[in-house]
Amino acid sequence: MIDLSRAKLYKRVPKKRFGAELAGVDTITWLYKISAATADFRHGDAIAEIQVFEILFKNEQVVKRDFAVIQKAIQYPILFVVHGKSYFIVEGELLESERQFINGDMLMVERRSAKLTELYEDIAAAFIPVSLRNGESIADLVGRYKQLQAMERKIAVLQRKVDAEKQPNKRIELNEELRWFKAERESLM
Repeated sequence: MIDLSRAKLYKRVPKKRFGAELAGVDTITWLYKISAATADFRHGDAIAEIQVFEILFKNEQVVKRDFAVIQKAIQYPILFVVHGKSYFIVEGELLESERQFINGDMLMVERRSAKLTELYEDIAAAFIPVSLRNGESIADLVGRYKQLQAMERKIAVLQRKVDAEKQPNKRIELNEELRWFKAERESLM
């Protein structure tokens, strides 16, 4: 757990600051600025800051495009807290989690070191339900996760085909293909 009491800002940010229409957004609050100066991390890291924003959407209808607009305007990674959920953009992919990362002034991530890059990796890894392999970068993990999601979709389509197939020979072929895809899925996990 990381104490963010020194990193607390709690400033409202005007929507027009982001240079694009944020039609779904009601308010944006800049909660924390995690940096070497505010949260006891060291300078000279590849990532200089991590921001924490709270976004309130109109009618609680989350507009995922708005996250990309906000992230594009800010040069640092942003952990979004939205209506009890958390969002994080990693390698251009918006990841969603039911997990609460902020509890009071505490960031609910185990601190591995004094590097902000490792904190960024730990936050990103917490959003992905696949464990990080030894020596694997976050970009590789996100790529593997995308492959796993695509494989899950293929398996679901193939399973529906198997269930609908009436001819035994075709059904056997489809089941063999389904077993192969399931084995590939296991290798990605």
